[in-house]
Amino acid sequence: MVLSYISLVAACSTASVADLLLEAGGSLCPVRLCGRYQMSAAMAFLSWFLSSASCLFNFWLFSSL
Repeated sequence: MVLSYISLVAACSTASVADLLLEAGGSLCPVRLCGRYQMSAAMAFLSWFLSSASCLFNFWLFSSL
């Protein structure tokens, strides 16, 4: 569960950096680089969601035993 929260923190920080670079203008962030940051943030959120779901499923499984 701790790793799930760490993954969520990484996803949020990556998304905020990508948003900050996009708002700052094109000179700080080329289109290709900002696209990579956005894709990285999306994959980090997906990773967090799957990790959290796995953790909750395992808690449910262990309590049923």
